[in-house]
Amino acid sequence: LVHLNRVVPYDSACIFLMANDHLRAVAGRGFTHPENVLDIVYPADDNLTVQILSTRQPVILQDAKNHPSFNRWGDTDYTRGWMGVPLIVRESAIGILTVDSKILAAFGPAEAELAQAVANQAAITIENARLFSETQRLLIQTGKQAAQLQQIMDLVPDGIVMLNEKKRIVLSNQAATSYLAQLADARVGDILHQLGNIPLDKLLETGTTKTSWHEITAVEPGGIFEVSSRPLDLSNDNPDWLLILRNVTDERREEGYLRTQERLATVGQLAAGIAHDFNNIMTVISLYTQLVLQTPNVSSKDQQRLNTIQQQAERASQLIRKILDFSRQSIVDRKPVDLHPFVKDLTRSWRQSLPDNINIEADVPDGEYLVEADSARLRQALTNLAINARDAMPWGGNLRLCLGYLILSGDQVYPLPDMKAGQWITLTISDTGEGITEKDLSRIFEPFYTTKPTGEGTGLGLAQVYGIVKLHDGFINVESKPGHGTIFSIYLPAFLPPIEDDSSLDIDKALSGSGETILIVEDDPDSREALGEILESLNYKVLTAPNGTEALSLYEELNGQVDLVLSDMVMPVMDGAALYAELKARDEKIKMIIITGYPLDREGKELLNRGVVAYIQKPLQIEVITQAIRAALTNSR
Repeated sequence: LVHLNRVVPYDSACIFLMANDHLRAVAGRGFTHPENVLDIVYPADDNLTVQILSTRQPVILQDAKNHPSFNRWGDTDYTRGWMGVPLIVRESAIGILTVDSKILAAFGPAEAELAQAVANQAAITIENARLFSETQRLLIQTGKQAAQLQQIMDLVPDGIVMLNEKKRIVLSNQAATSYLAQLADARVGDILHQLGNIPLDKLLETGTTKTSWHEITAVEPGGIFEVSSRPLDLSNDNPDWLLILRNVTDERREEGYLRTQERLATVGQLAAGIAHDFNNIMTVISLYTQLVLQTPNVSSKDQQRLNTIQQQAERASQLIRKILDFSRQSIVDRKPVDLHPFVKDLTRSWRQSLPDNINIEADVPDGEYLVEADSARLRQALTNLAINARDAMPWGGNLRLCLGYLILSGDQVYPLPDMKAGQWITLTISDTGEGITEKDLSRIFEPFYTTKPTGEGTGLGLAQVYGIVKLHDGFINVESKPGHGTIFSIYLPAFLPPIEDDSSLDIDKALSGSGETILIVEDDPDSREALGEILESLNYKVLTAPNGTEALSLYEELNGQVDLVLSDMVMPVMDGAALYAELKARDEKIKMIIITGYPLDREGKELLNRGVVAYIQKPLQIEVITQAIRAALTNSR
């Protein structure tokens, strides 16, 4: 307006802009009372306004005071000469520039041309200011939308990455930021060359036709990821790309764990069947060896040979027991045990038996740590782990046993996928040894699998540990890396009821019989014959049957004149449990001892509760079987 006054002298001037079919005075100069003019909204329907805006041409009044539309323009009592020119942007009128003068006929076509030139520049300036303001508003709005989009993306558990045509990372959500750091040490602004162990170009090959997933591995810390890629514009030969990253480390670990459990269960079933057959074979060998050793006039040389046979038979029995432990086919005598004194006593024994260059630490917080366990078997399992740690530290190191308490509920991550909610006692054995490779780690609990040189290990130690833990309804996990030692974590169900004193059966020393009749029911003919010969040598009258059906017929033929039934549990036609039910129906006081190569399961426990005298595991020892027989015949049930 100042510049306009230099080329077109005036007394007052004002700029009006259109806003919703109205005019608003946004700038003025020369008014006595500016407040009466500026920021005032005027209707845009008077003749002067309509003419200027519609024709987009200047309008000149020689005597404005007498014009019928002029009284609407505010502080204009002094005005005689008046001129209005349109503000035009891209052929549209956005407002009006007015100039006033106290002089009649102050403006003509020349002044109108000059005023229009100034108005055109003012219109461009005003439009640029409006565009800048609108741009700023849109930038702020876009920034808010981008922040909202980022917040939404950050809530997505999968990683989202956008690459431009140069494979530069232009966008990533919170998950992707973490994943990219692990997989490529990359961040927004970096050009991506590869993810994990796979070049980026290979990941983008299949994305052009369909969404496909690649599995990639991070070098550190060794996580497993899935990545899919998709071009954002298929019509472009060099498009932007969208990558989806998914961390499947826990999923793969859980799948691997469950596959391992299934494989171990299958191997266990196979091993149990083989061990059961070997038990029968070793029973025959052991019983006949013991019988011959009791024969008079055996030469010292033969006695030595027989003792060697017996020792090897016992060694074979121990190996079979380890296999049965692994396959959960062993008998365990579980009683309430407080692991606090148990662990302290165990670590004391380790300090005496393990090399001096191994430092043994015990972390045993005060308190009761009750589990229902077979103390001897649990001690065996933990000692196996200690021996394993010793072998992993030939030059010495630290062996640590920690005892703890763990409560699991439904809303937390469990140590192992198939664990249940509840209270658990934890036993953790860690060493500073050479560690275990990932390949060996996946097979570490398999029977006969060993990394030791031939002849230095049976490969049954850790398999036995696994089986013993499972026999206690527990879980075991192993973590290890080469050069970083090994950690075995055992989880046993906490025993909640109070400890009760479980008095055991008072079994007398093995004594010879007094002609009592014993019915042996065994489907393996060699075991049946060997056991019968042993009992006959001890002054028992022996009857035999290969299965429950024939045993029942024989019992009825004798009118129940049988003092004791000695029966295998698993047999064709009629097993031991069915036989006992039939005999019990005929004679409430019938006495039966079960002999088997299988563990004391629910069915076996029910038999003991219903009156079975004893449950003896193969391979049989003469002293054990004769003591059980003598106790059964001398004690009423």
